[in-house]
Amino acid sequence: MKFVMSHNATRLTLVALLGAVAWSPIASAAQLDVHPAAKGFSIIYQFPMNVSNYSNGGVALDKKGNLFGATYSGGANKFGDVYELMPAGGGYTFVDIHDFSGPGDGQYPTTGSPYLETKGSLNGNLYVTASEGGAGNAGTAIRLSPSGGGYTETALFSFDTSDGAQPNASFIASGKTLYTTTYAGGANGFGAIVALSPSNLSEKLLYSFSGLPSDGQSPTSNLVADTQGNLYGTTEMGGSGFGTFGSGTVFKFVPTKKGGKETVLWNFGAGSNDGEQPFAPPIMDSAGNLYGTTQFGGVGGLTHGVVWKLAASDGSYVESVLYSFGTANNDGAYPLGGLVLVGKTLYGTTSGGGATNNGTMFSISTTGTNYAILHDFDDNDGKSPEFSGWSVEGKTLYGTTGIGGTGGTGVVWKFVL
Repeated sequence: MKFVMSHNATRLTLVALLGAVAWSPIASAAQLDVHPAAKGFSIIYQFPMNVSNYSNGGVALDKKGNLFGATYSGGANKFGDVYELMPAGGGYTFVDIHDFSGPGDGQYPTTGSPYLETKGSLNGNLYVTASEGGAGNAGTAIRLSPSGGGYTETALFSFDTSDGAQPNASFIASGKTLYTTTYAGGANGFGAIVALSPSNLSEKLLYSFSGLPSDGQSPTSNLVADTQGNLYGTTEMGGSGFGTFGSGTVFKFVPTKKGGKETVLWNFGAGSNDGEQPFAPPIMDSAGNLYGTTQFGGVGGLTHGVVWKLAASDGSYVESVLYSFGTANNDGAYPLGGLVLVGKTLYGTTSGGGATNNGTMFSISTTGTNYAILHDFDDNDGKSPEFSGWSVEGKTLYGTTGIGGTGGTGVVWKFVL
């Protein structure tokens, strides 16, 4: 069964169901090793019922060990909030640092994690996007600045559809500019790449996606930048691959003073065993290779998603499937949360599958070997992890789930490698 719909509908459907360029399949190189001896998983915060509902997005980590994140519909106004988890007495103290107000400054924070400024005069500022609300009711971007022991909203930008709508990603910084994507809006209604000034959040529309068959549409994830300032990302739909709306793309964008140039590096669904519909962002290693996941597709008729790699080769890319989910009993399925790279090992989560069908945490080498399930979520310790925005501190990974836990509204967890 195949689903093509908005990003929020896709996520809800998966939860309901679970209760230039060449292509080279190498999935057979990955050997399944379920439940190795790794026991580094622990919960650091349980969201209580009816207090901060439905953790949404990943977490950002500062140098003091404080974690910053957002909830989808919590806070005083039930339009979502931004929170801080402060280490205290061997645990963490939850502090609500901003409540979204709806039409005033946006509502329903996106699945990207807050971006934390760590340099210059804006050190300590947080930047967060909301998928709806604002003056144009097309979403917002806000800046929260440290003030008097708390945080104050000091800048606001409202999307108006023509310059993008429904941002679903967090920011990345490249040079003196913040970049993000929008799921919809832009000149063609298929989403956009935008740049914002950190100082006042003034915006510039850089690129409007044009959709299939030659371009992607509906980007849902963050961008990644290389050392030259080139940006890379994925679109959930569009491209020349399988499906009425396409199966998504990986793209490269080179910003210029007048906008920039976009190039599609890979069309998903172009190969019979390829992945389909990437929800998560790509990541890049030191050699310029790109890695990511798709929520559907796979080898041998499997449709549970894949881990993919685009290997840099003389200015072009060769795509390979490192692993297809669903190849063994109790395997993970439907990866939405993306990957993080530590050394030569990729770590990720699946929103479904596993021993109790509540999702998994897994690892796999950058060559597609040594696949292993590190943790099975069991609902009590979180359910259906689906957010990118992992934070890494040495050999400790931090992540979230939007549902599950004792309150049913998600958890923040850590995993010590």
